[in-house]
Amino acid sequence: MRVPITDAEVELFHQHVDAAPGMLALDAGCGTGHWSRRLAATGLGVLALDVSPAALAMARWQGSGPHLMYAQHDFVARSIPASLQPGTFDLIMCRNTLPYLDREQFLVDAGRWLNPKGQLHLTVPLVEPGAPPPPDGRGASPQSRSATWGRAGRRERTTHWTPDTCAWSSAATQTRRRHRPLPGGPDAVRPWPTGRPNVRRGVPLAPGFSTSKAGAWSIPDPPRSPNDNPCWEAALRFIKVHGAGNDFILVTGPDADTPRDWRTTAVRLCTRRTGIGGDGLVTSILSSASAGVLNVACYNADGSVATMCGNALRSAAWCAARSHGFREMTLVMNGVKHDAVVRDDGVSVTAEVGPVDMRLLQAVWNGRPFWFDSAHTGTEHVVAIVDDVDAIDTKTFGKLVRHHQNLAPLGSNVNFVQIIGDQALKIRTYERGVEAETLSCGSGAVAAVVIATRRGLICAKTTTVHNQAGTPLVVSPHPERPPGRTYWINGPVTQVFEGELA
Repeated sequence: MRVPITDAEVELFHQHVDAAPGMLALDAGCGTGHWSRRLAATGLGVLALDVSPAALAMARWQGSGPHLMYAQHDFVARSIPASLQPGTFDLIMCRNTLPYLDREQFLVDAGRWLNPKGQLHLTVPLVEPGAPPPPDGRGASPQSRSATWGRAGRRERTTHWTPDTCAWSSAATQTRRRHRPLPGGPDAVRPWPTGRPNVRRGVPLAPGFSTSKAGAWSIPDPPRSPNDNPCWEAALRFIKVHGAGNDFILVTGPDADTPRDWRTTAVRLCTRRTGIGGDGLVTSILSSASAGVLNVACYNADGSVATMCGNALRSAAWCAARSHGFREMTLVMNGVKHDAVVRDDGVSVTAEVGPVDMRLLQAVWNGRPFWFDSAHTGTEHVVAIVDDVDAIDTKTFGKLVRHHQNLAPLGSNVNFVQIIGDQALKIRTYERGVEAETLSCGSGAVAAVVIATRRGLICAKTTTVHNQAGTPLVVSPHPERPPGRTYWINGPVTQVFEGELA
């Protein structure tokens, strides 16, 4: 049950806590976020953690913002997130949650998170006469802890600790001040617990921290926003998928709607050897359940934003069908609506064709000139028709053309296309943003079909586009749209694995 915030509690908070805009705060056990929002409204950057997904969903619904991030974490069942680095926070709040935690362990961990001048502010319940004591919390389920708390009293005591003096103080929310009797022992000036070898007098000692000649520990200034430090990135659930070989890290639901520096996250997670690996990171947020509308964003492996990515849209549609049961839906990427249909034979999305410019540029490779035509299929593409795509050094030649002066300043995706049969193409693509050859490219397949049709090499009907993955895409003109304007891209989507980043 939620304990209302009283005027006395707010007054005591201001008496004990020296909070200023720009500080970083951690709200441990935030519930539905009432106190978290109060802190964020004063200009603090707040990371709010709670064990209950339902409470966090309500908290996000009631409001968040650039200075407030919600994330799920069970302080009892799980270890401390490794992404929370020592010395990060100026203030840690724990309002009516301490009785449910492993108290000693939480206090030691809080000491690691606080910077040397940081403040720990606790509000703990005082049990009414005749009521059972609040539970210890160790090994108890969130449901049993919540049920027991509902029988406890509703008076609180506010407790405050400052690392620079290593002292405790507290006050009852009614009238008189008291000293803190827990966790055990008399109410006197007490040293900070030293249960971990890397904690000394409340100052976290961690790799990367330096010492001066005088031997004093110096800790770097923490960042001022949850968006400019990876330590703010709470647990992130993801699905690794690929659309015909074009692989993505797909984030959906509340995780996708969490304020985060997605560009930096994409660079870090898409790296092949040190991250999850992928051509891009895709976020998909349900905008309208009744109408089946989702907002989709795709961040390339270099952190840039893709204005259109056919395989990313197909992957998002496949996930929406699995999660919400949609078979037909609308996906919005960079303000452009794309129809999507999920069937047993594959996932189809629409791509809109913009300007087409034949013979836009010429480039020479190994003494031979190649003409490139351009077709805008939601993003920039140039296409060269070649005799043998396997004889092309796609990485080197593609990079050269991608940065051609005629394509400045944006550059372009570069496609090499071979006619291999009746209504059949073979393609290799150097993708801008990935800055490498990819196994498949949906918008590139559409560009190849558009240019091959313009050159009279194929007819304006369904065409199979073979790629490096060996899993072809099928491109078809939309039968209900003006000729040459809208195409369907169809192909398989495969889940590789799913997981959670702590």
